[in-house]
Amino acid sequence: MGTNVFYVPPVNLMGSGCLLADNAMKDVCAPGNPFQPTQEEVITLFQKILWSD
Repeated sequence: MGTNVFYVPPVNLMGSGCLLADNAMKDVCAPGNPFQPTQEEVITLFQKILWSD
């Protein structure tokens, strides 16, 4: 959907300390996911979802 539908303010998604990625990694459902992404993969996913055209 990107930012055309929902306004998502730009946040710093670079490196460790990204609150959005940190919280995703700590989510209670994360251990049940058959694929365990790295924090960099989570950041890349958020970038594609939130700021793609």
